[in-house]
Amino acid sequence: MVTTEESSYHTVKIWDVSNLSNVELVGEYLGSSHLAHNVQVKGRYVFISHYEAGITVIDIADPTQPVEVTKFDTYPAGESPAFHGCWGAYPYAQNGMVYASDIEGYLTILQFDSAITGVRKSPVPGRVALAQNHPNPFNNSTTIGYQLPIYSDVTIKIYNLLGQNVRTLVDRQQAAGRHTVVWDGRDDSGNAMASGVYFYRLTQNGISVDRKLMLLK
Repeated sequence: MVTTEESSYHTVKIWDVSNLSNVELVGEYLGSSHLAHNVQVKGRYVFISHYEAGITVIDIADPTQPVEVTKFDTYPAGESPAFHGCWGAYPYAQNGMVYASDIEGYLTILQFDSAITGVRKSPVPGRVALAQNHPNPFNNSTTIGYQLPIYSDVTIKIYNLLGQNVRTLVDRQQAAGRHTVVWDGRDDSGNAMASGVYFYRLTQNGISVDRKLMLLK
């Protein structure tokens, strides 16, 4: 299942719903405008009306690593997270055309040919993303995945429900790309934390992303 939040800097999220009692976030994507409206899924491709970024197509053959394969900027005037540009995508027409409607009243008709999208590859991520930890809930340890678009300072910290920083997992410069870090359920002093809900936060270049996790003993 693929969802959007239609809020600035909130990613398009790909979920594994094969087990409804344990729905898991497995992949994320966000285009250049940092604001997605909605999605339409056709086979392995997701057609996203991405406001000022226009219509964007990602390949989710591997849902853990969505790959942008093509886009058409229907709103060349900007790339900001604002409510302009493409807010409707329809790829299901019998004639094979893809229809993109803009909030300003324009209709763009395109033809998508998967044969010319090229060989799938794992490019440098175009945005900051923080994955759901796995496993969750956890006992001894859990792994947190994240990705960075550029070489930069990055921190990942664990907080309790009072907002107190109990553990700093990452505090250094890192290269662009995908990374992982493991939390062993202990604080910065090496003390085992109590069972409960905690939050982990990634901060990079002034952008912060939070997620919730649960420690069970």
